[in-house]
Amino acid sequence: MTQPQIEVTPDAPPVVLGVAARLKRSAADRGLVKRLQRMKGILALRSSTDKQSTTIRFDRGRVRLEPGVSPEAGLVITLDFNDDSVKPKVRGALRHPLLGLAAAKVLEPPLGSWQTEARAFWEFAQNAPRMPRSLLVVCTDDGTQLQLGEAGDPEYQVHATAKALQSAFSGSSIFLEDVLNHRLLVVGSLEHASVLTGRAIAWAMGEGR
Repeated sequence: MTQPQIEVTPDAPPVVLGVAARLKRSAADRGLVKRLQRMKGILALRSSTDKQSTTIRFDRGRVRLEPGVSPEAGLVITLDFNDDSVKPKVRGALRHPLLGLAAAKVLEPPLGSWQTEARAFWEFAQNAPRMPRSLLVVCTDDGTQLQLGEAGDPEYQVHATAKALQSAFSGSSIFLEDVLNHRLLVVGSLEHASVLTGRAIAWAMGEGR
């Protein structure tokens, strides 16, 4: 079976990269790859809280993402990208029921625990120039900690809920955007923050997977 191609437009904004990362996970999942191979149609995702949006063009294994809501989109889903508990509003579901059902699956691929996702990200990023030698990740839900890299005092720290950590380290959201929106609390130098942000964007775009 030919591997699905997930493409994004040049200089894609964070929302496009985040959605592309989810689709790349689905493309790597044995249970979802067949859905992507069969999907045909155009849908758009639009934020209910700001101007972020993306259009996704499914063409039987080739998927292209672009910013904005295309007038060609047969299915438009308005949602809060930062709060999964808010029920999305869907326009066009009656006309495109199969596309809607398939999209619901491939846009929510299964994730590992935050620890699993953090270890995978660290394995990818740790050897990049100027990366911190050690990273302490703290789950604010229960105080659970995971130190990656060298032992001793960590050079960089990330504190957040389990859900936010899972999202950030899996590439389902953009690291810098999560920091700016206070979903992640970081402790460390600006240099390390810059390097981590760059590696996180590369991870979100599927590099190293």
